[in-house]
Amino acid sequence: MKSLMKDVKKLDFLFKVGLVLCVFLSSSYLKYRVLDEAGGDFSTYKKAVRDFIAGKNIYKDTVESYEPGSNEEHGYAYFPTMLYIYTPLYKLSLATHYPLQRVWKASVFIADIGVGLMILKILWKKNYWASLAGVAFWWLNPFLIIRKSGVYTEPFGVFFILLALYYLEKDDVKSGIFYAISFSFKSFPIILLPLFLIKSKNKLKFLLGAAAFALIISIPFMRSVQDFIWYLQGAFFVHGAREPQGRPLLFFITYYTSVPLFSLAIANIYRYACIILGWISTSYLILKKKIQDKYILSMISFIIFYLFTPVLTRTYMLWFIPIYTIGMFNVFERKKEGFAGKNKIYFFLSLIAFYVFYAWYLSLWSKGLRIKGNVVSL
Repeated sequence: MKSLMKDVKKLDFLFKVGLVLCVFLSSSYLKYRVLDEAGGDFSTYKKAVRDFIAGKNIYKDTVESYEPGSNEEHGYAYFPTMLYIYTPLYKLSLATHYPLQRVWKASVFIADIGVGLMILKILWKKNYWASLAGVAFWWLNPFLIIRKSGVYTEPFGVFFILLALYYLEKDDVKSGIFYAISFSFKSFPIILLPLFLIKSKNKLKFLLGAAAFALIISIPFMRSVQDFIWYLQGAFFVHGAREPQGRPLLFFITYYTSVPLFSLAIANIYRYACIILGWISTSYLILKKKIQDKYILSMISFIIFYLFTPVLTRTYMLWFIPIYTIGMFNVFERKKEGFAGKNKIYFFLSLIAFYVFYAWYLSLWSKGLRIKGNVVSL
């Protein structure tokens, strides 16, 4: 009898793994079909890698490209972690004559797998079907399915922010290092900074872990004071001067309600409000012990950011998918009935709702922008 039960459990496990593999293989096939797609940033990354190999400070050109009146394409405006990955892969492409976009996408694909594995690690033991829905949402996301595109580097930042959240309250040094790595790919983790500082058991260890990584990646750009200034400006501070970009949600509200919530005159207010309001809200919820769950708090910070940011591109919502999935699971799991019955149904409906919303958002990118005086809408 015991042997039979073991066999049943083994078959059940293999069946569950098989379903995950089906989702993964379906996603892999769709990504393979767009493997040769280069994307708009391809030339920017390629130029940055070539200049980096040549020993140039790539951020000098970046700063100049963001200056008012500049007609140049915006330069590489991220911290150099991506360069440290792409540079050896660029050399590998030259040596093997294998298409560069394919080599670079392979590294993104590895990070993409990592995000899926993190979702499984966090949710599988709690509820397998929730974890399966989470990886299906991530690996078969609307950007891939609706837009039929695989041009993005978001998985790098998302993978490391999930690692940082996982180790938060467990290992402050690892959490700090992973937070800094995520920030070095995309600056969106700044949304969660107070959450990490407040929830860290030893804030100094968290900060030292983050600072150690930041120092290591910055060394090649510390040859002179001017080099370092260009580095900081080009990697981070140029983003503070960005004009409204993409399709901010405020544009949609103005378009559908005729209420002019957004205008160019107050763009700077929204630029900082989208971050600061999230900081204030999550800090209040933690300190007043209203909500302590780190994934739910992260979800709240992201929602506030998306509502108020004047810069929102098609790939920005990819950051939210794993955090939303885990956060919503924890919301329903915390309820009196636990993750069962109607709460389970509500969870899956919440994932469907966000999937439909993201797909709808992508479909509206065909609409242009309308500017009347200081008012901007779709």
